[in-house]
Amino acid sequence: MINRYTQLAQPEGYLYVIIQNKDPEATYKESFEFDEFEDLKMLSPHSGKSFEFSVGPCMTEIVLIKAMRGAHFVPGKQRLQILHGNFALKQICLK
Repeated sequence: MINRYTQLAQPEGYLYVIIQNKDPEATYKESFEFDEFEDLKMLSPHSGKSFEFSVGPCMTEIVLIKAMRGAHFVPGKQRLQILHGNFALKQICLK
């Protein structure tokens, strides 16, 4: 099971994207780019106005963004991918 939690609606404070990968084989990949990114700061290890990461089996990834008063963003491109492990692929083929 892979869960994705987000809070991107705060006018100021901290915004986040959390991926919790509880699958023993699958890998989750995501890339996200903002078209506009004003008065916001991506916290380490991420920087700039985009992020990209891969979350392996039984791992968690967090993207934190600090939003100052008056922050504004416009989402741009997003790509999500789940790479299934051998067991899941065999189950899909058998159906």
